[in-house]
Amino acid sequence: MNESRTIYFIPRYIGALKYYEKLFPALRLRGFEPRFLLFEDKGMIEYCKERALACEVRFVRSGTHIPFFTPLMWEARLRSQFDGFLDEQPHALVTEPSVDQRTRALFKSAKVRGVKRYALQWALHTDPRKPIHRSLYSRYLVLRNRYGSFARLPFVGAYYLLLRVVFLIADILRGGDTFIHPHHYAEKLGVIDGMLSDYFLWSGWQSDQIQIVGFADYSLIRDEVRSVEEDASKRAALLTRYGLEEKRARILILSHPFYTGRNSVYLDEDEQRAYYNAVFDDVRSVYPESEATIIFKLHPREEKTVYTQFTKQGIRVYGNEADLNELIALSNLYIAHPLTAANFIIRASSKPAIFINFSPLSYLDEGKELYHLRGIVKSREDFRAMLSEARKNTLPLQYDAGGIDPDSLSKIVDFLTQ
Repeated sequence: MNESRTIYFIPRYIGALKYYEKLFPALRLRGFEPRFLLFEDKGMIEYCKERALACEVRFVRSGTHIPFFTPLMWEARLRSQFDGFLDEQPHALVTEPSVDQRTRALFKSAKVRGVKRYALQWALHTDPRKPIHRSLYSRYLVLRNRYGSFARLPFVGAYYLLLRVVFLIADILRGGDTFIHPHHYAEKLGVIDGMLSDYFLWSGWQSDQIQIVGFADYSLIRDEVRSVEEDASKRAALLTRYGLEEKRARILILSHPFYTGRNSVYLDEDEQRAYYNAVFDDVRSVYPESEATIIFKLHPREEKTVYTQFTKQGIRVYGNEADLNELIALSNLYIAHPLTAANFIIRASSKPAIFINFSPLSYLDEGKELYHLRGIVKSREDFRAMLSEARKNTLPLQYDAGGIDPDSLSKIVDFLTQ
């Protein structure tokens, strides 16, 4: 296969990478060779190695960091290397809708070469224009998580502010649009649905650039659930892989990291574990340990070491090594917070689900509209009542299963290979 059939995906973190990975088999069936192109590591290089995924890492920085000098020289070097990379004539470059500055620089060079440049949405989020109300303690935890300690904040903040000034000056000296790019230089944006169309228009996309292509898992999860239900040998193999038992119910709970990140932080690690221990206690009050296994699936950016004590309690803890679609297909009940891309998958699975939010973060409830959920549980009493209904198989679907396009995967592939 010649290199003009290569499609490079440029994820910013492992959650996007895992979504794009799901497109690879279908793209190969169309005669294309999908690969990843990384500007940062963030655990993605190791993940690709473990799964034998083709991954281009020539643009990932390593070595000694000298403040101001290293970032400026590295960014200048990157831009000089883009021409050599583009000489390989890839068919297309694909990234996330935000299109970060390094990708914009690459897209700018690719536009001159006639290389196709796309953005593909893989998750929904709240409109960034809306303010998120957080407590002073929550803001403190966010800053501590980001900078390591509160004392470092003024120094690190000042450094990045000055670094931006340095890049602005370098831009002016080079005639502008070299390091800081006001345009994303992408041709098309493939979106899941029309929920955030107003935001995308506001952020610089044109209406004729935006195309609704759906969500890959709308196609994939239906096939996964059907095969696990109908193929006893496959089900047995998956149960063995995950160390689960056929005779016991399987309750899948997705972690929402309230101790790390940019917006959702309001707990420290101990408080995070206490939050989910309370959820486990509620589940155990309805599903005895002898009858059900609790499966705890971590967020892609979490480390299993945070939850070592859960494993000792008999909770099955899985990280990025697990396939969420497989876990959903094996589960009897799905429990998650309302604002997670995984809620797209559950809507197409027909599996029973409960959506919870025992946190003070009310903005998470916007997931009800974004993901077409029918209700969000706020009280422990209501939660236990719904668990009881689920155990009796009388729990109504807590999401709207309408509007799911089972042809989404083929539409996405069409979009990327046009």
